[in-house]
Amino acid sequence: MNILKKITCFIVGIFLSISQVYAAAVQEIIVWHGLGGELGKHYQTLVDNFNQQLKDKDIKFSIKPENKGRYEDVLTTYEQTPAEQRPDIVQVYEMGTRVMLETKEQGGLLYVPLPTVMAQANLPFNDDTIIPQIREFYRAGNPQLSSLPFNASTVVLYYNKTALDKAGLTPLETFEEFAAQMAKLQSEKQPVGLGAGWLSGHHIDQIGARQNKRIATFGNGVDSPEAQLDFDPFFSNHLTALKEWYEKGWFSLDQGPAVEQAFADGKIVYLSQGGNRHSDISKLVDKKFEIGVVAFPYWQSMGGVYNTIAGGGSFWISNKPQTPERLQIIAQFLQFLASAEVQAQWQRLTGYIPVTEGAQALNEKSGYFDAKDLGVQAAKIAYESFTAANPAEFSRGILLPNFPKIRDIEIDQMTRAIKGEIAIEKAMSTIQEQGNKLLSKQ
Repeated sequence: MNILKKITCFIVGIFLSISQVYAAAVQEIIVWHGLGGELGKHYQTLVDNFNQQLKDKDIKFSIKPENKGRYEDVLTTYEQTPAEQRPDIVQVYEMGTRVMLETKEQGGLLYVPLPTVMAQANLPFNDDTIIPQIREFYRAGNPQLSSLPFNASTVVLYYNKTALDKAGLTPLETFEEFAAQMAKLQSEKQPVGLGAGWLSGHHIDQIGARQNKRIATFGNGVDSPEAQLDFDPFFSNHLTALKEWYEKGWFSLDQGPAVEQAFADGKIVYLSQGGNRHSDISKLVDKKFEIGVVAFPYWQSMGGVYNTIAGGGSFWISNKPQTPERLQIIAQFLQFLASAEVQAQWQRLTGYIPVTEGAQALNEKSGYFDAKDLGVQAAKIAYESFTAANPAEFSRGILLPNFPKIRDIEIDQMTRAIKGEIAIEKAMSTIQEQGNKLLSKQ
């Protein structure tokens, strides 16, 4: 080996040694989350930006995200893991909020409240900067937020614009318009019908919020873990309409990917689905027709329209021993995620609703919403319908233990009632009775 190669190897060895020493010195803050696919990549982009800021300041810490599968899997794994082996931060979906708040173990709660950590880190955090439609849900009747809301999506209504244009129709605003529109589309030999990406989520949860109707006591469970199901008669009336439309071939009982495919195949003209599903829907349609998007409809005869509600998740700080230095970085990272600039970027990357006041204004000022593509317009409609009104008693969301299992009961009973296999009143009473049995076991 000549002298030049020896010198080169020596220098490379020095750099490798330095990088290994640096890597060994860096402490990792572990974050468990349920953001898969493209969402996970977009989240990693934000994390990389934060880690670069730490590196630029020669701070020997880094955030390390770890995807733990579906939202429900993240929470289950977290609960089953010994406290000392848990991550530093965990993302929990909105349906797990009550579990996090109420579950106690030998070491206390499953989490350390957000205000406690921010105060220990001597960092200002005013949760009034979180938009009220998000803040009032995650406060769960408490004076302050216990976790940091991060990602939020809500329902919108996609429609086959080509079909509506051929029939000379404008998209639905209210459900009172539905029957006349379907008759007109049929006469023009255009696609007819409405499908829901999630039957109970859209035709109980979302329509209930849109009309501010009671699903459960104590403000749909937001104000107390002692809530019980107690459906307003409105839901029987709404289910009656769905049954009538199903009998005429105007309502599809397909859900999830199946109903998205039905929309793409021209079997239905309207599809209610999350605003963040625009990319998948566009790929399925594959330019066979033009897609439009508007807010999820409401019944005008039932009074003023309220906001839709959001699904998503928040970040909780694990209840485990931490050094002051690690708590400082945890607090800085959460403060970073809550900033208007980062939330505005998150909206641009994903179409999620920004949870921080000011983020929407930043994107409006930048001209982001001037673009006509479906993703941008879906993000705009989602934010507008989600913030259509200040949260009322029953439009803040639904916060019940065992809610995923209750939703399974709802879908089963709603499907049978819409098909005419059981009476609508029987379906609603069964949901209430079986759901309350689940709640009483908590």
